[in-house]
Amino acid sequence: MTAGLLLRKMRPTGQRQDRVAANGMPPDNWIYIQEPDVKLGRLQVFNNWSPAMVADPDTIWLGLEYFCREGDELWSMADGQFIDFAAGELEKSASASSGLSALWPPYRSTASTR
Repeated sequence: MTAGLLLRKMRPTGQRQDRVAANGMPPDNWIYIQEPDVKLGRLQVFNNWSPAMVADPDTIWLGLEYFCREGDELWSMADGQFIDFAAGELEKSASASSGLSALWPPYRSTASTR
């Protein structure tokens, strides 16, 4: 399940700070989150897939990906509650700074994994 967030700036972390854009955007497409105090599994940086995916090049469009099961706590959250939850987790993981805003309601995929 994914929540989309639009950011003005991110705080760079880690050893690759020399490869980070001026607004703090990392050079990666995917960033796996391994912090035990959040449920967030992976960040997707849509700007790095294609600049054409982002209307304002001064913003960072992130997809916050959660691994869940149909009917569990995350799956059952209302869209607005899920976006707020995801934004809070991003702030908690110290990856974002001010300028956080929801971009689109999260979507719930019903595709089979078989």
